[in-house]
Amino acid sequence: MDIAAALDEYAAVLTEHGLDATADPNELRTPGVWVQGTAYRPTFAGDLLDVDAQLVLVADDNGYRRSLEQLGRLLEQVLPIVEQPRGDITSASYVGPPNVDGVYPAARPALIVPITFQHYPEPETEE
Repeated sequence: MDIAAALDEYAAVLTEHGLDATADPNELRTPGVWVQGTAYRPTFAGDLLDVDAQLVLVADDNGYRRSLEQLGRLLEQVLPIVEQPRGDITSASYVGPPNVDGVYPAARPALIVPITFQHYPEPETEE
């Protein structure tokens, strides 16, 4: 099961809609969106993967008001794509990639949008 492919695929959808999005926190540019997986449920047949994720909308640290304005614009772009978040949209004072101490890349204001999406793995081809 290719979890990275599922997250990359959703990031590509966001990118197609004009957002700077990535599933790799080391490639995150601000303002942008980090697609972070939180739970995975394969179907019994294994042909579908339900993914719970959070879209971490990250703004530049340009002062309180400017950062919130930037987050608001990102949210306005994301909501039509997401349609219905899985829960409350919450705020975070910083974001950090997994397994890294400290803050990445520096303290950045963020909003977290919980979502669920389905990933259909590419069929394997015989050579």
